[in-house]
Amino acid sequence: MKYGVTIAIACSALCFCVPSYAEDVAGFSYHGLKLGMNEKQLAESFPEFKCDSDQSSSELRRCSAKFDTSKRPGVFEQLRGGGINTLLTFHNDKLVNISIPVFGELFEPGSLLFVQHYGKPQMTRKLIKNNHGNEKENTTLLWAQGAESILYWKIDEDRFNKDNIGNYSRILFLLKE
Repeated sequence: MKYGVTIAIACSALCFCVPSYAEDVAGFSYHGLKLGMNEKQLAESFPEFKCDSDQSSSELRRCSAKFDTSKRPGVFEQLRGGGINTLLTFHNDKLVNISIPVFGELFEPGSLLFVQHYGKPQMTRKLIKNNHGNEKENTTLLWAQGAESILYWKIDEDRFNKDNIGNYSRILFLLKE
C-alpha cells in the first residue's frame, strides 16, 4: 500500500490518549459516525447501515456502506444529495477507519468549509510517479487530535497507478489503537 509511510508518520505524531465521543463535534466525527463506536451502536444510530463485509477475518472486518449525509449535520452535507459510498473498518468490533473516495474541491488546502469544521491541517507536498511514468504533485493534509486523525490525499496514488488518471482524491478517518 502506497500510503503506509504517510500513515505511519501520521500515526507516530499522535498521542496515546483516549478520545472523547461526548459530542458530535468533539473529535473527528463523520455525520454522527464516531471512531471507536462498535457495529451495534452504528446500526442503532444508522438504520440504513448494512454491512456488506468482505469477510476479511473475525478480528478485522471491512464493510462497504452508503450514508445519506444530507440527513445529519456535518461538513459533507453540502457536498451532494443522496448517499456517499464509504468503506468502514472494524478492529475487534471497534470502528477504526472510515475511507471515503473521490472528493475534489471541498478538500483543497484553501477550503474554508472543511477548515472551519475540523481546524487547520498540516500540509505536505511531494512529486509522485505512476507505473506509466507520469509525474504529478500530490498534496497530503493531516488533521490530528488525540488518537484520531484525518488524512487527505489530493491524488489517490493507488488509482493513479492503476488507471493513469490523477482526478481521484481520498480521505481517511483513522483511530490509533
